Amino acid sequence: MDILKWLFKGIGYILKKFVSLIVNVFIIVFIVLLGLKYFLGQEKVVSPVKDNSYLAIDFSIKFPEKRYTSPIPFKGNEINFFGLTRQLKRAATDNRITGLILQVDSMSLDKAQIEEVGRLIENIKNQGKKVYSYSINFDNAGYSLASRSDKIFMPPTSSATVNINGFFKETPYYKLIADKFGVKMNVIHVGDYKSFGEEYTRESMSPELRQNTERMLNAVYENFVETVAANRKISKDLFNERVLNGDFVVSEPFNMVQYGLIDDTKYYNQFLKDEGIDIKSIMSLDDYIVDYQLSNPPEYKDKIAIIYAEGEINYFTNPQNVMGTITPENMIAELERVEEDSSIKGVVIRMNSPGGSALASDIIYNRIKDMNKPVYVSVGGVAASGGYYISSAADKIFADKESLTGSIGVVSMIPNVKGLLEKAEINVSTIEKGKYAGIYSLISDFTEEDKEKIYASNYKVYSEFLDRVSEARRLDRAELHKVAQGKVWLGQEAVDIGLVNNIGGLQETIGALAKNLGLKQYTVVEEIQVQPLDQLVSNYIGIMNKIRKPSIKTLEEEFQKEILQNELFNKPVMYYPYDL
Repeated sequence: MDILKWLFKGIGYILKKFVSLIVNVFIIVFIVLLGLKYFLGQEKVVSPVKDNSYLAIDFSIKFPEKRYTSPIPFKGNEINFFGLTRQLKRAATDNRITGLILQVDSMSLDKAQIEEVGRLIENIKNQGKKVYSYSINFDNAGYSLASRSDKIFMPPTSSATVNINGFFKETPYYKLIADKFGVKMNVIHVGDYKSFGEEYTRESMSPELRQNTERMLNAVYENFVETVAANRKISKDLFNERVLNGDFVVSEPFNMVQYGLIDDTKYYNQFLKDEGIDIKSIMSLDDYIVDYQLSNPPEYKDKIAIIYAEGEINYFTNPQNVMGTITPENMIAELERVEEDSSIKGVVIRMNSPGGSALASDIIYNRIKDMNKPVYVSVGGVAASGGYYISSAADKIFADKESLTGSIGVVSMIPNVKGLLEKAEINVSTIEKGKYAGIYSLISDFTEEDKEKIYASNYKVYSEFLDRVSEARRLDRAELHKVAQGKVWLGQEAVDIGLVNNIGGLQETIGALAKNLGLKQYTVVEEIQVQPLDQLVSNYIGIMNKIRKPSIKTLEEEFQKEILQNELFNKPVMYYPYDL
């Protein structure tokens, strides 16, 4: 038996070393190849745009808000959402572009982005250019954008699917299973509608969250029905009735033709032939951007900078997710760079964040308030809770009709795994001195007195939240409190109650800032984040150490590591985790 045990250990050791060697060799070869490509250069690309060209855009491709680069020659995000909108704006006045072909099979854009792209498509149509949509499947998001086209086609087969419906949202609640495992989550929130964490403390959805969510879902649905009815020139009431009756759920293209929702069923090549489109005249967005880069667009002395604030808001940088986190360190560094650049006359912050750390939000808010240049905020899909806290410091806030914002409230979560440890037969001995010394213990009972202590602290943070927004937005504090309490609002609602200035997307925000500055000719520059090389190396070493030295930790050690270091636990949090 001992021989077998040592044999298995030896085999395991050899396998781990082998995997380690393979990974090391792969990464080294990959970096060398990229380096050769970078230093040897690439062959010159000739402009692909010819007269009577059609620009084809595949919306299944991700268009992230933020652009980034790597210190080694990785290919970063070359086409972000701003790049997409810039090329659509350019195509409207480009005489070589005859029209657009939109592929909307798997829509990657969120609702607010669809709204802004829709306005740009309308502008292209207003220039006398044709816009076509072709899809093998439709849902509400894809069809909402496609409805703005001159013509919509699907293939003539029942295997092409259609699922256009009212709305349906499922939210899992974990309290019962957490109880079985002996895990308890103590959630202390200020604001009846601040629902973050309730899935751990309740068995079903709270009336406040249900009311808030249903109101917004109904507004989004009504906007969808109005948009489609207007674009397709059909009866709004009749379309609404058919959608709610389920006529377009588990449906197919022929049904869509019957009800006037698409123009015809044709295979892609046949659609091109019948519309007089030469397949050689179709160019991709990638090629169109190459043409833009080779055209040497003019760079004006006056500039407007875009700073991206996307992801959760944390005080500390997470090395494992440096590109998807908003931190005071990164935001302040970018704000100071544009402040020191005399050619930059104003700043647009593109905000797409559900919030996070209250402390980090306040620090960033304060730095924006101190800016000596005008700052406008363009809300993407969401600027809620901490995301709105930061946004409120700006001179003006723009949002699309279906952007999510507000959620003015504070919450703290304190996990308790005492029951889990008991089930695992792990005993914990405690030494304590001083009242509340163990208030954040993961294994001690959470008392009402503890709860009151944390609530009082959170209420101060909530009160400060109200003060900041009231001052920055020039809103009566008592009136603001009525629309706060964790309530979330869509863009148009936010305009009506004073949380947002205007409806508009990123391009409209830039245009409004330029107009306010009196700029007729200007260049838009993006603050592009570079991931530090030491973080790349650190991540790589961390992965390799896990391969080389797998370790077994106790349950208590794992919870200490994963929970106590997470800024969404034990601290005042401004966070809205839901979407529509």
